[in-house]
Amino acid sequence: MARLLLIGPFLAEPDQEPASPALVKAIDALTPSDLALLVLLVRYRGAHRRQALIEAMWPENEDWEIDFEAHLRDPESAKRVKDAAANLHTAVSRLTKFVGELVPDENPAEIIRKTRAQPNQPGTGTVSFLPSDSMYVDLHELVSCEQKDPWRCLEITRGQLVRESSHPYLTEERRRQREGILKSITKLLPTVNHSAATQLANDVFHYGDHNRVESMLARRNGLQGASPYPAPSELTPSLDPDALTATATATLTELLASWIGDARFIHCEGHALVHATCPSLWVDVPSIEMTFVVFAHDATRREVRAIPELADECLIVPVRSSTVDSLSDYVEEHEHVYFVVAVPRQSHASPAALADLRPQDRFEWLAVEGGQLLRSGIELNDKITFPVENRWNLAQFSLLWSARWVESFFDPLADPLVKEITELSRLTNHVFPVNHTQGRNGRGHERGWKTLTDDLPSFAPHLDPELFRQVNFRLGLGVALDLIHDQMGKAAGKLDQIRNYCPESLFGTASLWLFSRIYRRFMEQSAHVGRGKRDFLNQRLLPITYHELDSAPRLFLSALWHVVVAYRVLGADVRLVDGPIEHAGEDHSYYGGGIGYFPWISMTPDQASWEIGNETRGDLSVHLDFLNDHAGRSVLGSHMGEREVSELFAIPVSQLLLGHKPPSLLFPPESAYVQYPVSLWGQVGQSSRLRGPN
Repeated sequence: MARLLLIGPFLAEPDQEPASPALVKAIDALTPSDLALLVLLVRYRGAHRRQALIEAMWPENEDWEIDFEAHLRDPESAKRVKDAAANLHTAVSRLTKFVGELVPDENPAEIIRKTRAQPNQPGTGTVSFLPSDSMYVDLHELVSCEQKDPWRCLEITRGQLVRESSHPYLTEERRRQREGILKSITKLLPTVNHSAATQLANDVFHYGDHNRVESMLARRNGLQGASPYPAPSELTPSLDPDALTATATATLTELLASWIGDARFIHCEGHALVHATCPSLWVDVPSIEMTFVVFAHDATRREVRAIPELADECLIVPVRSSTVDSLSDYVEEHEHVYFVVAVPRQSHASPAALADLRPQDRFEWLAVEGGQLLRSGIELNDKITFPVENRWNLAQFSLLWSARWVESFFDPLADPLVKEITELSRLTNHVFPVNHTQGRNGRGHERGWKTLTDDLPSFAPHLDPELFRQVNFRLGLGVALDLIHDQMGKAAGKLDQIRNYCPESLFGTASLWLFSRIYRRFMEQSAHVGRGKRDFLNQRLLPITYHELDSAPRLFLSALWHVVVAYRVLGADVRLVDGPIEHAGEDHSYYGGGIGYFPWISMTPDQASWEIGNETRGDLSVHLDFLNDHAGRSVLGSHMGEREVSELFAIPVSQLLLGHKPPSLLFPPESAYVQYPVSLWGQVGQSSRLRGPN
């Protein structure tokens, strides 16, 4: 039996023998239009008139208007119709040859059947696709089982059935396939929220990975234990929770479920331990795992004092010395363990009375990363210390998620295999210097964009393809921002505007705008170039779609709001705008008066690709028109402050507030990749929350 995955890998079953050279040659000969025609024939069974196929495959446009009615009286129309019919004939011939190589024991003319056109009527005659019993076509099977057997729909998918292509029919078919998979997941898991369903659909659509769907389906049907998060080991810290701690743990569980958007990703272990799996919202970065150890502290016995090595004001929470020893062992065994303390807002309320309140009204919270605290050298013995500025709410949680996201994003650059390649390691250290405090002067890349287009690809043979893909994008991102930074500096006297449409905000990559050192450097340079210029326009448009306001995790919406605030501080006009329906992940930038357009990136939920080319001044107007058009489609405008954003995102104002100082020992340490947006917590950041620069 021949298995045909449209239009991805072609596999032979059941023996899994490699494809023959003739089949490989036939596949390589297929054009995007041939593939689109094959999809059309497979999806819509029956006989297709030639005219209908031509109109579907090569729709009318200004360059080639096909008029079947006028071809007998107009020589120019006759030529266009003749050329179109010849194109269709050639495409059908290539498909017939391909099918003949795919199933050599079959007559390809019986699978792709044609009837003749009538004399002087080139639009007549038909083409149809009739797979034999020895052919198994997944696209056809997907269509037939999408409604009646949604699990089968996911089970047979082996990755993208239709690859990216410039052909409009394939673009539409790709959209339909993604929607079909999403519908199947929604049928199987009707209670899953849209954001989680989208992530699951990406797993299936891009990689054919339905393991997470299967696992969630099994849990829903009670086929395995209730715990979605198995404990990493048998080691559990020795804790002695009381009723107040149990209430605090239950409250934290509710808050995390609200912030993440799915209670199934939260798991309690006992009465003082909570595990959370946060979605990364980007297939190329794994989920962000966190473990919380919960303490409750009596509000009537609050002790706050200075701990010189930590902060001027710290809440002192007494614990047994054996508890500190147990926590030290636990932290050594597990990564990303956070200590949180809950102090009742109503000092004399009982645990039962607190439980009657809304979750956000029960406690005040502080948090610290256990590993950093225990390894800091601060003497603990019989206490846990929490800096008062380490306020714990949705805002702080979303920033922790973003910081962890950026740290995880750059992890591939630290892979030992990368360090073993001398020239690649040297380039990595050049783009991301470890001693970042010395500044970045003299860091230009002599070969310019060739560093990105020629030098980086030369390392591909030395690394696993997946690792190279990750390294290539991350290192290329740093190279590109370096080059843009240098060119902005050289053109500073001429620049009168810097405007970017940033598709990162559609995905978890929005975190790069908050905690990535290279992004921060780019934005600081933008602010420096515009400083003192009254009419200078420094604008960032961050796309979002309206349905995401209801379906996106609150931690993501909070992160986007803090991107807006962080760059308002630098004088940028930052807006969340309603993104375009098509090609939302394509970049649009304009640097007026001195540079024009930079090559940049195109993003999808699972990958990013470089868009590098030389554009004329006429091309630049397209980007400027796009920016002007979308600047007026603000979802979150530059005039909006905390209260308006609270209403827009349906998030209580208290959950968007930050203190006056950045937290201590909470975020991952700053590094060559991670830099804190410290202005968020300062006085300027506080005023930027009220409204934008305009």
